[in-house]
Formats: sequence, structure tokens, C-alpha cells
Amino acid sequence: MSQANVTASQPLEAKRWWALSVLLLGTFMVILDSFIVNVAIPSIQSQLQASSTQIQFIVAAYVLSYAVLLIPGARIGDWIGRKKSFILGMIVFVAASALCGIATGAPFLIFARVIQGIGAAILIPQVLSIIHVIFPPEEKGKAIGLYGAVSGLGLIAGQIVGGLLLHFDALGLGWRSVFLINIPIGLLAVLLIIPLVRENRSSEKKNIDVWGIVLLTCSLLLCIYPMVIGREAGWPLWVYACFLGGLAFLLVFVWHEKKLLRNGKSPLIPVAIFQERSFTVGVLALIAFQLGNSGFFLTVSITLQDGLMLSPMQSAAAFMPIGIAFFAASLLAPKWLNRAGTAVLKWGAWLMAAGYAAVI
Repeated sequence: MSQANVTASQPLEAKRWWALSVLLLGTFMVILDSFIVNVAIPSIQSQLQASSTQIQFIVAAYVLSYAVLLIPGARIGDWIGRKKSFILGMIVFVAASALCGIATGAPFLIFARVIQGIGAAILIPQVLSIIHVIFPPEEKGKAIGLYGAVSGLGLIAGQIVGGLLLHFDALGLGWRSVFLINIPIGLLAVLLIIPLVRENRSSEKKNIDVWGIVLLTCSLLLCIYPMVIGREAGWPLWVYACFLGGLAFLLVFVWHEKKLLRNGKSPLIPVAIFQERSFTVGVLALIAFQLGNSGFFLTVSITLQDGLMLSPMQSAAAFMPIGIAFFAASLLAPKWLNRAGTAVLKWGAWLMAAGYAAVI
């Protein structure tokens, strides 16, 4: 930690747990929005007359823009300050949520979801950075553990909160409420964070790898776009050409990142870290986990409502046991990890596999 960061953190010690609660509120809202839309999909599809392809893009647009711009979002915090970046990201996220809430067509909703992802990508990296600054070493573990628990809870709570909003529908907004609920929560987080956290920034000004962002975005789009529309299009030849193009862009991206590293510049992703076996295995496990969960929640939400004709509230209730178990396990996992080591990951994976098999 730099001297500037230490100085900034000293007067904040009495308020650090209050600051953490606001930071976690922002984290919870951003993670929640990745999944809250799932339970509203049948209503959105019906009212906006959206095709199945458009529905998939409504879900994917947010995650894609968020994933691609997450690392540049962290760079913004280094440049203009982490507190300013948190506030900026929250304002962009809230404004995009308002656009989602007034959308009259699927293309506009997809556009607004992209903007939401951009706001999330600016906001989220600042949370851990601020935690590292305002907490002393002996408390960082607990603070980061709470961050992980809230992030995990957001994955499940999206289904539950979305179901509750659609069931009660107090203002008669229907599916729009799952987006408009972000406005008061986000503005409250902005107002609360101002007196609780002092501005801090990195003393090292790293460059933003614009070409890396472009190459990675092209690679992801060329891989994701054909996967979304390939089935409806009948898997024509151009779909497979897109996959090859995505692979080509990925290879150019890796070459570009290595070149930046050799020239002493800051790459978007330091690809050399993938030579560490434990890191690579961990990343692959995380990708598998996210892919499995995202696909599971989306397909099960649609199946419960369109296939089994359950109400949004009944659909939300079906996910409630998962949410309770996930939150409890997130709090207990650090203790289990200390006792059993990495075997916890193996048993967790087996339990997930057994759960998926039982659902099928």
C-alpha cells in the first residue's frame, strides 16, 4: 500500500464498516442484475414481442459488456480516483436502468443492457480497491469474505427478488420494476458513499490497452453471436466462419498482449500468468461454474413459467432453497478451506453435479 493510501485510510477507520455496507450494496445490485432479468423474461418476451434470439441478447448483452470492460474499469479508478469511479459507475448503471425501464422494444432494451454493463464494469473494480485501502491487514480477510458472500448471494437472489417484484407489482410496472428498482438504491448508494470514503488513487498511472479491448471484444462477439442465433438460422456455413474468426482475433489478442509486456507497457491481461497451472485451473473452474449457473437459471426460469405455468412468485420460491444454501456455504467456506484445503473445491463441484443431476 502506498503512503498516500495509508494517509487516506487513517481518518476512515471508524467508518470503514459503514463504508463496506454501501460498497456491498452496490456490489449486490450489480450482481443481482445479471440474474434478476431471468424471471422477467416471459413477461418481456410477451409485451415486447421479442424473438428468442433477442431474449438471449437481452441476457448476454449486460454480461458481455461488463466482462470486456472490467479491467479497463479498474484502470479508470487508477486515473481519476476510486471513489469518483464508483460514483461514476453507479450513475451510469442507474441511468441505464432507467432506460431499461422505459424500453418499448427489444433492440432498445438490448442497447440499454449494454450501457448497464459498462456502468457495472466501472463500479465493481473499485469495491475491492477501496476495501484494500480502508481496512487494516487483520480485517481485510473478513471484509473480502463478506464481499464474496454478498456476490454469491446476488447470483441466487436475482430470481427471488425478481419473483417478489413481479408478484406484488405495487406500482403496476410489471417487468419494468426489475430495472427501475435500481434507481432509488443506486442513488442512495451514491449519497452515502460521499461522506464515508475519501478519494484515493494509485500513484502509478497505467495505460489503457485500447487495442486489447478492441481485439478481445471482436473475439467474444464473433464467438457469442453465432451461438445465440446459430440454431434459429439452421447452423449455416457463416456461423462456423465466425467461430474461426473469433479464434483468430483471440490469437492476435494474445500476440498483442505479449508484445506490450515485452515493451514494458501494461497489457489488458498479462497472459504470462496462465503459465501458472493453479491459476489456469482456477480460471477454467470459475468459467465452468459461471457457464453452468447462468444457463441453469435462465432455462429453469423459463421452463417453470412457460413450461410448468408457474407464477413468477412460485418460480422465485423454487430457487429459495438454493439461495439459503449458497449464502450459508459462502460464510462457512473459509473455515472449511482452512481445515480441508483445496479438497473443498472438489467436494463442492461434486455436490453441484449431484444437484444438477437430481433436477434433471
